[in-house]
Amino acid sequence: MNILKKIFSITNSDAHKIFTILGVKIKCSRSLNYAKLSEFKDEIKDKLAKIPVKEDILAIKDMAQYMSGMYPNFVYNNPFEYEFLKERWSEMDKYLSKDSYEKLIQGLDDDSIGLVQRTLTRIRKILSSNAAPLDLWTQEEMPELYFMLHTFITSILKISDNVYACGKYLLPINHFEKGIFIDKHGVNLLNQENIKNKAIIDVGAFIGDSACVLSEKTNDKVYCFEALSDNYEMMLKTVEYNHLNNVVPVKFALGEANGKAETINLYEEIANGSCCQVKEINNDTTSANAVNVITLDEYVNDNNINVGLIKVDIEGSEQQFLAGAKETIRNQKPSLIMSIYHNPNDFFNIKNILQELVPEYKFKLFKPIDGNAAIDTVLLCEI
Repeated sequence: MNILKKIFSITNSDAHKIFTILGVKIKCSRSLNYAKLSEFKDEIKDKLAKIPVKEDILAIKDMAQYMSGMYPNFVYNNPFEYEFLKERWSEMDKYLSKDSYEKLIQGLDDDSIGLVQRTLTRIRKILSSNAAPLDLWTQEEMPELYFMLHTFITSILKISDNVYACGKYLLPINHFEKGIFIDKHGVNLLNQENIKNKAIIDVGAFIGDSACVLSEKTNDKVYCFEALSDNYEMMLKTVEYNHLNNVVPVKFALGEANGKAETINLYEEIANGSCCQVKEINNDTTSANAVNVITLDEYVNDNNINVGLIKVDIEGSEQQFLAGAKETIRNQKPSLIMSIYHNPNDFFNIKNILQELVPEYKFKLFKPIDGNAAIDTVLLCEI
């Protein structure tokens, strides 16, 4: 029946199945079980056979809306992100202007521009909500949230007190993020030919969770920089558990100059103490929280590294990192995954900094659908 194709169809993309009923599109993760959705195809066929062609089509439209409502209407209720944004984004309007917005979206594709608009709108709503629950999510986001809550999180297996499993991946603590283990930091949106035979630099490697997925993307080495001792020790366990033979753990922070830095632990809930701000101190006094800082340029030059990809998530110190990585980025032009969500300065200015370093860069924004409105938004860059 040709009319069926106009009313109901299923198409595939790299990461999703898209169900379309009378123009109502539902994008679902390919990781979901589609058995329940597929039942509707037969039901629609049966009902269509009984509906005269000239009859009002509203009955089928109702079915489409029913299918759209299969997933519960998840309400945004995220006290942690509210406090995070209240602390980090309180001066959002100082950075948001017609000029800054136009400069940010210049050269971006439509999906990225939509993400910019959606993220800024949601941040503003959250900041004015007084931590009250909000209706933020689109219908297209619902299946991803359903998958995260009812499939991804619930499938994590505790093997022992210091071994947890999510599919083939093992971690020493139960800290599996959908944005890493399902969405791969957005690295699959980049040209893999620019990455697979070159080194990857993981800046802010935490417990080695990112290393699990990044190590699969290259035949070369993955250099994982983590300065905090507890995280570094767990990263060594992650490397051992997952047999990551091409991963090189490095116990340094990367910044704009060599020396010492003092860490101030903030928001310890989010990643078991991984969130910190780094500020330089001008003396040689060390403390329990002092970490060693080097520049990426020095490390790359000293070790003769050919860099294909750099992933950076260091809690608002991204611009300091870039100041010490200019030579590497300008000369080697690696692909980049840059966190820009920690404050409005990063959100609006990191793209400008990178564009000045490498005018040939093309940019895209990516944000995993993970229950956060802004956290883990990254800027993807490549030639």
